[in-house]
This record gives sequence, C-alpha cells and structure tokens, in this order.
Amino acid sequence: MGVRLLKQVNIVYTRHSIFKFEILAKHGFSITKEQIEDTIQQPDKLMVSKVGRSIAQKAIDKTHLVKGLKGALPQMSF
Repeated sequence: MGVRLLKQVNIVYTRHSIFKFEILAKHGFSITKEQIEDTIQQPDKLMVSKVGRSIAQKAIDKTHLVKGLKGALPQMSF
C-alpha cells in the first residue's frame, strides 16, 4: 500500500536522469517515465534527505526501486 500525494506536481527530467535512463537500458533494465510518475504520485515510502529534500520511493520488483527527489522548487526532479 503506497502513500497517496494529493498535490499535483510538475516533473522535470534533468540531463542526469535522461542519461540514467540510457545507461540502465544499455544494461537491460528499462524504466519508463510512467513508472517515475507513478512513484511520485503513489510512493511506497516518503523520506527526507540530509539536506531537507523529500524523497519518494517505490519498489518495481524484489530487487529494484525508483527514487525521486523534490528540489527547492515545487517540482520533482529525476
């Protein structure tokens, strides 16, 4: 059962995140933007980083999970 976020957020995919999509795909592990958006909207767990940023986390299988960071602006960045 995940945590439901009621506030709609704008998701900004950084250059790092796009590069990460490519690297993961080269290693045979593809992740979609839909999985990222699902993680943000219905995370399994919400945490706070050492610098105060919110982290949304969701398992995609038994050994992999997706994390999204909320930056200083009211946006989620990956």
